[in-house]
Amino acid sequence: MKRLLLLAAIATVGMTGVAQAADGVPGVDVSNWTGDIDWASVASGGGKFAFVQATEGADYTNPRFAAQYDGAAAAGLIRGAYHFAQPHETDGTAQADYFLQHGGNWVSDGRTLPGVLDIEDNPYKDTNGKNNCYDLSVEDMVGWLKAFTKKYHEATGRHAIIYTTTSWWQTCTGNSDKFKSNPSGWPAGAAIPVSCRRAGRSTRSGSRPTRGRWSAAGTRSTARSPSSPRWPTRRPR
Repeated sequence: MKRLLLLAAIATVGMTGVAQAADGVPGVDVSNWTGDIDWASVASGGGKFAFVQATEGADYTNPRFAAQYDGAAAAGLIRGAYHFAQPHETDGTAQADYFLQHGGNWVSDGRTLPGVLDIEDNPYKDTNGKNNCYDLSVEDMVGWLKAFTKKYHEATGRHAIIYTTTSWWQTCTGNSDKFKSNPSGWPAGAAIPVSCRRAGRSTRSGSRPTRGRWSAAGTRSTARSPSSPRWPTRRPR
């Protein structure tokens, strides 16, 4: 039921910074770049759930993960973890395993959401020299996604949520229909309202406003066009 409400959400961003869902559950997501969060303010602003970045690739963990994840729970929010994919670095099985070992595991406690696979345009093109599809062919990318989602499902009994953009999915997977069991989450950068708003994104060379950025006080600052591309969550590379 919770998953269906998340998927059905049509949201606009209210003054409190929480994505106000017309037909679902409002929530946020955060990463290391967000810093310390006043989760009580998030909850009082209407937030009901949070997704916290746990990992990226096969060698990065969010140093604030435990504080953010546990803080959300302490404030009464349902929470889950997400993994920022780097499909050119290692295979999907290896990255799913890394995610599972560093905060992405699902537990049946009534408070934990299935994990999210966040996969989008390559944000490190200038440094790794790969294209938006990480230089993987459509066939190889679909294979990578299958490996990740299969490993996650085998380990948890739950289907990972896939967070992506329509344009990336069409270009890099050939608009694959092989993942109908995986909830599509909230569409990244889509030109429609979304049920969750990204928090605290930063670029390698500095920062720029996000769609619904959250401050440490739990309030929303400036917003960007929903059709704009997103950018990395990770340390500079």
